[in-house]
Amino acid sequence: MAKKQKIGYLLNEWMVAWLLFYAVILAFVVSGFWRDVTLSAYAEGAITILFVSAVMLGPFVVVKWLTIRRSKQRTVAIKAAAISGAIGDGSY
Repeated sequence: MAKKQKIGYLLNEWMVAWLLFYAVILAFVVSGFWRDVTLSAYAEGAITILFVSAVMLGPFVVVKWLTIRRSKQRTVAIKAAAISGAIGDGSY
């Protein structure tokens, strides 16, 4: 896969929708903490959002990363087979 294909594959419509969903949740959490302006309140909200997003988005990212990795391996194997076939035929 080319670099633009990988980016497009990772940031498809569903992934962008989840990221926007978490951005909205983060905005609500931050706006709710304006009354309680302590560092621990911000830290707790940030850690909660990071944990929830890692749990929700983590499996999608891992599956997509493995798919891209398999695609790269397949491409390398096809190129290697084509080169070895051309060398074996004497046409290289």
